[in-house]
Amino acid sequence: MQREVPQQSGTALDAAIARGHAWLWSSYIPEPRGGAGAGWPQFPGTTELTVWGGTVDGIRAQYLEHTGRPLNDRLRDALIWVRTQQVESGGFDSCEVEYPSAEATAWALVAFGELGLDGSDPTVKGALTYLLDCVAPGGGVMTTPADIQDQRTMPTALALWAFAKYRESLRRRGEEGVIEKIVEHLKLAQDPDSRAWGVSHGAVPNVATTAQVVFALCEAGVSPREDVVRGATAFIISRQSDNGSWPNSYDEWFTVGSPRRPQRCLNYSAWRALLALMHSAGHDPAARRACRQAVRHLVDMQSADGAWRFEDYESNRHVWLTAQIVVALHSWRRTWAQHDSRSPGRQLSETLAHGFTLFRRNAVVIVLGILVARELLPVTLRFVVRAGRVLGIDRASMSNNLLSTAVWALLAALVAAAITRFHHRR
Repeated sequence: MQREVPQQSGTALDAAIARGHAWLWSSYIPEPRGGAGAGWPQFPGTTELTVWGGTVDGIRAQYLEHTGRPLNDRLRDALIWVRTQQVESGGFDSCEVEYPSAEATAWALVAFGELGLDGSDPTVKGALTYLLDCVAPGGGVMTTPADIQDQRTMPTALALWAFAKYRESLRRRGEEGVIEKIVEHLKLAQDPDSRAWGVSHGAVPNVATTAQVVFALCEAGVSPREDVVRGATAFIISRQSDNGSWPNSYDEWFTVGSPRRPQRCLNYSAWRALLALMHSAGHDPAARRACRQAVRHLVDMQSADGAWRFEDYESNRHVWLTAQIVVALHSWRRTWAQHDSRSPGRQLSETLAHGFTLFRRNAVVIVLGILVARELLPVTLRFVVRAGRVLGIDRASMSNNLLSTAVWALLAALVAAAITRFHHRR
């Protein structure tokens, strides 16, 4: 089968996206186990296809190569396989979560919505019915309809995102109110101190979960200028490392059908944070800077083969992770890459704002350094003058040399800073 080659402009971002697409196609399985289906496994080299963590992720990413065009043969075959995995209740399971779960079902609905499948589609109708059954009376979402005591943040945010894609279908079913019910539940579950969310109500807040919620709220129509989003956005930005990354996290839970066997999900924070912060990038310079740093980090962390790893020390290449990062980078390129050609005045204002932010974060160290320098400088200068006398250097000449050296050092620092900022904006 002839592989379609997408156009690319040659930038580092374009090259990273193209390598990600190529790696995902290399991990695609056309007919595993004698024609039982087509799609993606969780890891390359294995033959077990999965809905959540593999095929749905691969479809979402690879569809972006030629958005708006009819599905090519491989994506069509993968979609057919996903449809066959729907169980009688309307839900979907996966190799990672071996029961029909709200998480896998919502993830499939997100992909169906992006592919343009209408709410009248039988697979979509069944999935919506099952996901509605997983919503508790208070707006929290359970991993299955039976797990009323375990309403977690991840299925709640994923369900909100999925329902937002099918708002009109829900309205026709008389169920549109579920969106507002989930929104209010998430607002009430926000930690009042950190303005963030943990994996469940009362859990320690983390970046990945918070970003999940922020993105879902904004996709459901909540303004990024609302306090609930602004506070969470500030939390995400405050946790970003200097290299543009965020700490990853894990979600672990039990179900009534498997009370002694934990289910586990890896949450890679950078792509989730990027998508969440993009909702605020238009009006918040700090969010815009954090997005640029995240994109640079993701591009830099891509392996030579085109995949991404969950942690630096891992050897595994995850299909879901590479697919999700490709989707996030596509979104950034589509929305903000062109906007990034800013006027000099705007660059100056953002540079000054960035400098102020750095000063604020390191104010204690800076002030302490000034106080130490104030105490040590007179002693140091007296020592330098005495050394100059011994060497036969007059004080005026020494002062001129020191001043000249300081000026050149300052110029070198400014040039280095300018080069660094230019590189970071690529």
